[in-house]
Amino acid sequence: AETRVLHIKRLQHAIEPERCAFEVYSAGAGDAASEDEVRVTLAKADAARAWEGLAAEAGSKGGRSAPPSPRSAARAAPPTAISSYSWLDLDSGARIFLNVPGIDAIPREDIAVTFRDRSLDVEVLDASARKRYTMAITELPDTIVVPQCNWKVKGGQLVLYVRKWAKIGWSKLQMKR
Repeated sequence: AETRVLHIKRLQHAIEPERCAFEVYSAGAGDAASEDEVRVTLAKADAARAWEGLAAEAGSKGGRSAPPSPRSAARAAPPTAISSYSWLDLDSGARIFLNVPGIDAIPREDIAVTFRDRSLDVEVLDASARKRYTMAITELPDTIVVPQCNWKVKGGQLVLYVRKWAKIGWSKLQMKR
């Protein structure tokens, strides 16, 4: 097995670790002669900033450029806002119903929902369409109980359940615009 190290210390402050990923691809049918490949996807913290020399550095270290996988292409795609949704206020929580195209066919590992005390983020990677759907609720009406929040795919929708800390009525959800 060959080992290659790409030194990118100068980029450590330019990437967003939560959105970075790696995937292992097998070039052959599993025989001993086949060569596996690891593809690393780095996500820029500032989308407007250039990578400045990363490609040249990779080339000088023996790296090679490969076409991105569908999942990597979806991860790198500009975000498409999830703008079709509805929600239901309940005594002890709220349900948020998000309409995401093709959600029933998207693997669960390509759906990320991050709950915080007063906000939440959703990211759905659709590798087949090479799209990345996102939604951010930046200000919930009140604090939620994060460990008791969850999500599921049901009836062609991504359904989020947020558990309220206090049993009070909610009148709005503040979206990131």
